[in-house]
Amino acid sequence: MTESIRIAVASADDAFSAALCAYLKGSEGAHVVESCDVEVIAAAAVETLDAVFLDIRNPDAIVSLRRLSLISPTLVLGPGEPDAMIAAFDAGAGSYIDADAAFEEIAAAIRQLVQGHAVVPPPLLGALLRHVITRRRGEEAAREQLEALTKREREVFELASAGANNATIADRLFISPATARTHVQRVFQKLDLHSRAELIAFAIRCGIYPEETQ
Repeated sequence: MTESIRIAVASADDAFSAALCAYLKGSEGAHVVESCDVEVIAAAAVETLDAVFLDIRNPDAIVSLRRLSLISPTLVLGPGEPDAMIAAFDAGAGSYIDADAAFEEIAAAIRQLVQGHAVVPPPLLGALLRHVITRRRGEEAAREQLEALTKREREVFELASAGANNATIADRLFISPATARTHVQRVFQKLDLHSRAELIAFAIRCGIYPEETQ
């Protein structure tokens, strides 16, 4: 690394965070922003972060991952378990490293991430590949179902998946509330869905996220 590399370190473990920051500053010459507050890291992004390091050993931390991953490529430190790793990548992680990793390994993973290379613990690689293949097949099947929707129903689907209620859908599409309700019902029937939660989950399987449709 060079002094131009800027890294944000987010961990609820103050002692671990301080030690890692000291290591990165001393051995890598990096400029480090230390905080477990997403708002602080988001503000630091104004100065252009090259990478974010997020410790998800605190289960609440993964809630912040999707937002952090939009700020900068994110290296996640977590349990050496497939489910934890898969959840991290689904939430936007750019790389994943086992919680038992030494600081030297973390620094190397950050370097690779900054250079555009993903890092995955070798024992977990097979699980990740299987997950990617399964998810891709699910996405293809879901997109095929979407093709059954009319153009108007697709518009209704995208608005509803972004959290819009029937009144908002009617307003956005310049149709009556009754017509909006009818379109929503048809979308549910064609996609075999039974609740708004299922509709949002279906949209995510298709690769459609709320931030993309609002």
